Amino acid sequence: MDTIEPDFIETETGNGYGSTLSTSARGTLDESIVSTFKRDFHEINDKLKKVVYPHFPLGSPSAQDQHVFQGTDLWAPLCFIILYSLFLSKGRGRFSSFFITCWLVISAMATHLKLLNPHEPMSWMSYLSLAGYCMFPQVINSLACSIILPLFNKIPKVTLIRLIVIARIVSFALCSSWSIISMWKVSKSQTLVQKYPLALCLVTLGWLSVIC
Repeated sequence: MDTIEPDFIETETGNGYGSTLSTSARGTLDESIVSTFKRDFHEINDKLKKVVYPHFPLGSPSAQDQHVFQGTDLWAPLCFIILYSLFLSKGRGRFSSFFITCWLVISAMATHLKLLNPHEPMSWMSYLSLAGYCMFPQVINSLACSIILPLFNKIPKVTLIRLIVIARIVSFALCSSWSIISMWKVSKSQTLVQKYPLALCLVTLGWLSVIC
C-alpha cells in the first residue's frame, strides 16, 4: 500500500468534481536546499529588521522601538552562537566552552525577563529567542576583534598595535551598546532592575571578544 502523501489535496465540491489546493500548503520536502536556505535567510533578516537593525547607537529613533517581539525561532540564535564561538575559539579547542557559556547567558536573560514579567503573554522560549537575536552585534564584534583586527598584528609597528587596541575597544563599545539598546527596547525594559542584568550579560559576552 502506498503511504506517500500527494502534493495536492482533492476536496469534494457541490458539482461533484475535485478541486486542487494551492501548492503553498505543501511541505518543504520537495524544496531544494538552496530555496530552503534563502527562505530561512529572509525570515531571519526580517526579524533582525525588527529587533536589531533599528537600534544601532548612532542611528535615529525609529517607530520599531515599540515593537514587541513574538516568536520562538531558535534557528537564528543557534547560528549566531555557533559563529560567535567559532570566531572566539579560533580552532584552539575552546569552542564548546564558549558555546555553553553563550547558551547559559541568554538563558539567564530569558529567565530574568520572564520572572520580572510573569503576566506578559510572551513565553520563556520567546524571551530566549529574543536574547539570541540580540547576539547578532556580538557576532560582528567577535569577527572584528578575533579575526579581522589580528591580521594587522603581523606588521611590526608600535603605532599600528596601539591603533588595533583602540579599534578593538571601539568595536566592543559600539556592538555592546547596540546589543543592549536592542534588548532594552524590544523587551520594553524600563527600570534599573530590568536593565542592569541584561546589560551585564551582554557586556560580558562583548568583553570576551576583546580579551580572547
